[in-house]
Amino acid sequence: MDEKLILKRPDSQQAVAPMNRYEIADKPERKRGRMLLSALFLGGLGSVFAGRDEAGGNTPAHQPLGDDGAIAPEPEQPTGPDLAGALDVVNDVADYFRELMADFALTTGTVPTVTGRLRASVRLSFDDGRPDTGLVDDRPLQQKARSANDNGLESFNFPRLSSFGNLPSSGGRKDDDDNDDDHGGGDDDNDDGNGNGNGGNNGGNNNGGGNNGGDDDDDDDGATRTNRLPVVTGRNILANGFMNLSAIILLDDLLANTLDPDGDRLTIANLTVSSGSVRAYADGMWLYTPDRGDIGEVTFSYTVSDGSGSVANGALLSLLDWPANEIKGTEGPDVLLGTPRPDIIAALGGDDIVYGREDDDLILGGTGNDTLLGGDGNDTLHGEDGDDRLFGGNGNDILFGGAGNDQLYGEAGDDILIGEAGDDTLSGGTGDDRLFGEDGKDRLEGDAGDDLVDGGSEDDTLAGGTGDDTVLAGAGNDVIVTGPSSEEARLAQASQATPAATTDDDDGDDHYSGGTGFDTLDASTTTNTIVVDLEAGTASGEEIGSDTLDSIEAVIAGSGDDQLSGDAACNTLIGNDGDDTIDGRAGDDTLTGGNGDDTVKGGNGNDTVLVQARAEDHSDDDDGDDTYEGGAGTDTLDASATTESIVVDLEEGTATGEEIGSDTLDSIETVIAGSGDDELSGDAANNTLVGNDGNDAIDGRDGDDTLAGGWGDDVVSGGGGDDTIVVEAPVCAPGETSDGNDTYTGGTGFDTLDASATTESIVVDLEQGTATGEEIGSDTLQRIEAVIGGSGDDQLSGDAEGNTLFGNDGNDVIDGRAGNDTLAGGQGNDTVSGDQGNDTVIVVVAEGAGNDGNDSYSGGDGIDTLDMSALVQAVLADIEAGIAEGEEIGSDLIDGFDVIVGGDGGDRLSGGAGNNILSGGEGNDVLRGRGGDDVLVGGGGSDKLEGNTGNDTFLVVIAPDASGDDGNDLIDGNEAVDTYDASAAMQAVVIDLDRGTAEGVEIGTDLLTSVEGAVGGKGDDVLIAGNAVNFLAGGDGADIFVFRTTASLANDGSGRDEIRDFEVGDRVDLSKIAEAIGGLVFGGLLEDGQAREVHQITFYHETFGDGERTVVRAVVDLERDEDLQFLIAGRHELTEQDFILAATENPADQSRDTV
Repeated sequence: MDEKLILKRPDSQQAVAPMNRYEIADKPERKRGRMLLSALFLGGLGSVFAGRDEAGGNTPAHQPLGDDGAIAPEPEQPTGPDLAGALDVVNDVADYFRELMADFALTTGTVPTVTGRLRASVRLSFDDGRPDTGLVDDRPLQQKARSANDNGLESFNFPRLSSFGNLPSSGGRKDDDDNDDDHGGGDDDNDDGNGNGNGGNNGGNNNGGGNNGGDDDDDDDGATRTNRLPVVTGRNILANGFMNLSAIILLDDLLANTLDPDGDRLTIANLTVSSGSVRAYADGMWLYTPDRGDIGEVTFSYTVSDGSGSVANGALLSLLDWPANEIKGTEGPDVLLGTPRPDIIAALGGDDIVYGREDDDLILGGTGNDTLLGGDGNDTLHGEDGDDRLFGGNGNDILFGGAGNDQLYGEAGDDILIGEAGDDTLSGGTGDDRLFGEDGKDRLEGDAGDDLVDGGSEDDTLAGGTGDDTVLAGAGNDVIVTGPSSEEARLAQASQATPAATTDDDDGDDHYSGGTGFDTLDASTTTNTIVVDLEAGTASGEEIGSDTLDSIEAVIAGSGDDQLSGDAACNTLIGNDGDDTIDGRAGDDTLTGGNGDDTVKGGNGNDTVLVQARAEDHSDDDDGDDTYEGGAGTDTLDASATTESIVVDLEEGTATGEEIGSDTLDSIETVIAGSGDDELSGDAANNTLVGNDGNDAIDGRDGDDTLAGGWGDDVVSGGGGDDTIVVEAPVCAPGETSDGNDTYTGGTGFDTLDASATTESIVVDLEQGTATGEEIGSDTLQRIEAVIGGSGDDQLSGDAEGNTLFGNDGNDVIDGRAGNDTLAGGQGNDTVSGDQGNDTVIVVVAEGAGNDGNDSYSGGDGIDTLDMSALVQAVLADIEAGIAEGEEIGSDLIDGFDVIVGGDGGDRLSGGAGNNILSGGEGNDVLRGRGGDDVLVGGGGSDKLEGNTGNDTFLVVIAPDASGDDGNDLIDGNEAVDTYDASAAMQAVVIDLDRGTAEGVEIGTDLLTSVEGAVGGKGDDVLIAGNAVNFLAGGDGADIFVFRTTASLANDGSGRDEIRDFEVGDRVDLSKIAEAIGGLVFGGLLEDGQAREVHQITFYHETFGDGERTVVRAVVDLERDEDLQFLIAGRHELTEQDFILAATENPADQSRDTV
C-alpha cells in the first residue's frame, strides 16, 4: 500500500497559528517489482523527515519583506516532518522517470507506451481523533487541491496550477480580450485560439517555445534531416480547479507529456476547451475561466507543432466544489495567520491583515482595504474589492489587485502581478516578473530581473528596472521610465531577499513598446550620454544598456550630452542638462534642448523649439549658447518661460538674453517671448511674433505677419505685407484694468487690427487713429485698414480708404465712411452704414445660432451690395420694400442697396426702380427685377427669373466644380430688349430665340420668353435669331449664327439684327432662307453704282454714330424693292466661306430641326 501521512486536527482554541504533529504510519513490505522505486522514494522522504528532526523543531515563521517585526513570531512548534520536502521528493521521482523516457526516445527513436500519468502518491488522511473518520484522497500530492470559501462574490480569480519556472522572457497580452490570434493562446469563444505565442523553456525568436531546446540545423555531414514529429506520451493532467475560479495555464503545463525526437522547439496552436473560455494573457500563458457553477472534468484540446508538422494533444482539469476547511475571517477587520502548510484563507469583509506564512497559500482579501502577505512559497493573492496592499514574499507568486487602487509587490521570485481595475501600483521585485496593469492609470516597475511590463489601457507610468525587460505601454498616453535610479528605492527593499546587488553597469537591454496613444520614454535620471533614435527604434547608453523601442513618441533625456532623433510622427524630445543634439525629423515636433550648448533641428513639419529658462538652483547664468534650426515647415521658437528680456532677430538669425545665452537661429518663422521687455524682429517670411507680458517692441518687417504685443505698453509695427495685429484680452493683474497703452502701426499693405478676444466694448476710429476699451487700454493706430471687434457692443469707424470692419458678437455700430468698404455686423442687433463708396455689407450667421438679430443696414452712396451668400435657409429680400427677412437673419431693415446676393436656400429677391443686380445662389430661387436695367442671376437650382420693364440681362453662372447643369430655369424678359447671357459656359450651348430655348451640358434646358439677345460662351455655339430684332454674340469658339426666315431679316425700317462679335471661324447660316426663296449666291463686296442682282448676297461698309458696321444684303424682289439685311459689328471683308447657303453644309443645324 502507499505511504500514509496522518495529520492531527489542531486545537481550535489556539490563539495563534495552529500547531500540528506528523506521524509516519507502519509500512508493509512492497513487492519486489517496486523495490527500486520504493527505495528511491522512501530514502528521499526519510532524509527530509530526519533532517527536520535533527534541527530540533520547525523553522520560525517567515516575515514579509520590508515589514520586520510587524507580526510577532510564533511560539515554538513540535518537531514534525517537512511536507514540502516530501513534495519535492515526489516531484524528483516523477522527473526521473520523464528523463528516462526522454533518453530512451533520443536513443531509439521511439517512446514506450504509457497508458496513464505517472503517479508517485502520498495518501493523505484527515484524523479528528475519533475512529473511522479519516478522509482518504489518492490524488498526487503535488496537485493536492487547496480550498477557499465563495465569500458570496460572483467569482474568484485563479490559484497557481503549476510551477512558474522557465517562462518566456518577452511577449504581451492582446488588447482584444476575446481574440487571441497571436501570443500563444486561445480565446474565450473556444475558437482556434491560435496559440502561437512566443515562449517556452528555451526562448527563441520564432513563434512559441518548447521544452526541448535544440536547433533545427542539418546534420554535420550536410545531409538533409528527415523531420520526426513530436511524440505525445499521454494526456496532461492539470491541477484541480474550483467552481467559479479562473486559472492560469502555462506553456509547460501543456507540453509536459510531449517530447520531440529531433530536439525542435515546440509551439501550441488551436487551443480550445470543452466548457468555459480560454484566452492568451501573454506569451506562453493562458487564462481559463470556467462557466458559472460548473463542476467536473474540463478537456483542453490543442496541437503541438515543431515547425514542420504537428500532432494533437490534450489536457484534463477537474473543477471541484469548495471544501469547508479554509481559514475564514469575519465581516469586520481581522488579523489572520496561516500555517506552515498550504492554506486557503478567506478574509471576507473589513480592512484585514492576512499573513500566509510558509508553503503555497491562496489568500482572498474580500471587501475592504486589505493587506495581504504571502510569505514563503508560491502564493496566490487576490485583493478583490477595496484599495489593497499585496506582498508576494519569497517564491513565484501570483498577485491580483481586483477592484480599487491597489499596491502589488511581487518581492523575491518570478511573480505575476495583475492590477485589474483601478489606478494601481505594481512592483515586481527581484526575479523575472510579469506585470499587467489592466484598466486604470497604473504605475508599473519590474525592478530587478528580466521582466515583462504591460500597462494595459489608459495613461500609465512604466519602468522595466534592471535586467533585460520588455515594456508594453498599450493604449493611453504612457510614460516609460528608464535610467539608473528609477528602481533604487525598491532595490533597497528587495536586497533583503537578495543581498547581492546587480553588478551590471546598465539596467539591461530592454524592449519598450508604446502601443497606442502618445507614449514617453523618460530617461531623466541618466547622467551619462544616451543615444535615442525613434526612427531606428533604438536607445543606448552606459546606464540604460542597448534598448529597442516601438511606438514611442516622446523622449526625456538626462544630464549627459545626449543625442535624440525623432521619426515621422509628432515627437516631443527633451534634452535636459548637457550639450545635447536633437533632430526632430519629419512631423510636427516639440523640441527642448535644456541647459547646455545644444543643437536642435526641427526637420520637416511645423516644429516648436522650447527655450528653457534657467532654473533657480542652476549654477550657470543662462541655458547655454544653442543652435536652433527649424527646417522645412512653419517653425516656432517658444521662449515663453523666460522672465528677463530677450532680443530675437529672425533676419539676423540671433536670439540673446540673460537666461537664454547667445543662440543662433535658422528657418524660424514664429517667436513667442516671455514676461520681460522683449525685442522681436521678423524677416521677409510670413512671421508670427508674440511679445506676451512686458513692454515689448515688435517689428514684423516684410511678409504677411501676425503680431501680438500681449500685456504691457507695446510698440508693434507690421512693416511690409498684409499684417494682422492681435489685441489680446488677458486676465488683469491685481490693480490693473487693461493690457496697456499700445502703439500699432500697420505699415504698407492691407493691415488688420484683430480684437476678437475682447469681451467688453471697444471703440475704434481709423480716421482718428485710436482704439480704446476697458480691456485694451488707450491704443494709437496708424495705417490700419481692417478691424475685427469682439463680443462686446463695439463701435467701429473707417476712414477714406477701403476698409473691412467686422463687429462680431454684440450690438455693434459700424460706419464705413468714405471708400469701398466691406462691413459685417455679426451676431446681435447691429447698425451698419456703408456711407460713401461702393460698399458691401455681409450678413454673417454663427453656426448653431438662431437669427443674428434685427439689424439695420444702410448702403449709402454708391453701388452697394447686401451679401447673404453665407445663409443656408431661405431669405426674402425686397429692395423696393426695404426689408430682408429669414429664419437665420431675423427681420432686418435695408436701405440704399443696388445688389443683393442670396444663399443656399430657395430665396425670393426683388429689385426696385433702379438698375439692380439680383443673384439667387443655390436653391430654387424667384428673382424679380422690376424697373430699371437689371441683371438677374439664377445660380444653381431651377429658378424663375422675371425682368419686367427695362433692358434686363439673364446671366448664367457656372460653378468651377459643377458636375452637372445649373438647373432648368424659366426666364421671362417682359418689356424692352432683354438678353440671355451664357458667356460663362465652357462647353457649347444652343440658344434658339425663335423657339424660346437655351440648352447645354452646363446650363440645362431653359425656357425663354420675350428675350431678344443671346450671348454664347467658350464653346462652338449655335445662336438662332427669332422674328424680332435680335442681337447675337457668339463669344469664343467657332460659332454659327442662324437666320431661318425672311421675316427675321426683313428691312422694314424697324431695325436690323446684328452680330456683335463676328470672328474668323464663325459662319452665318442662311440655308433655310435660301431654300425658301429659291437659292442664294455670294456676290461679294457691293461697289458704288454697281447694279443689284436678285438672290445675290453682297456686303458693304457703313459708319454709324457708335462705330462702323458691315451691312450684309440679299435682294429678293427688285420690282417691290424687297431685300434682306443684317449688321455685323466692325469692318469685315467677307468671303463665301463665311456663309452656309445650303442645308447639307450644316448637319448640326439640321439636327436642331428635329428637336
